[in-house]
Amino acid sequence: MTVLPVCSWLPTLSRNRGETRAPLVEELYRFRDRLPEKLRYLADAPQQDPEGNKTMVRFSRKTKQQYVSSEKDGKATGWSAFYVDGKWVEGKK
Repeated sequence: MTVLPVCSWLPTLSRNRGETRAPLVEELYRFRDRLPEKLRYLADAPQQDPEGNKTMVRFSRKTKQQYVSSEKDGKATGWSAFYVDGKWVEGKK
C-alpha cells in the first residue's frame, strides 16, 4: 500500500494563506466519498480519544506511516492509534 502524507493533498482549512495544519478525522469523514479508495481508511479512524478530545491525522517520518493522535489545549495528550492489519489499534504513550 502506498502511503501519502494527507497534508500534501488536503486543501488548507486554516485562515492564513500558506499555513497548513493536520486535518481532523471528523473533517475527513465528511468527505469520505471523495477520498481515493486507498485513503478512505483514514476517514474511518477514531474521531475522538477515550477522553473525548478530537483526533487528527498525522504522518510519522520515522515509521513512514499515517496515524491519528489527539491534542488538548494545543498540547499532545499522548494518545494515538495506528492502522495495523486492516484495523485501528489504539495506544497510549
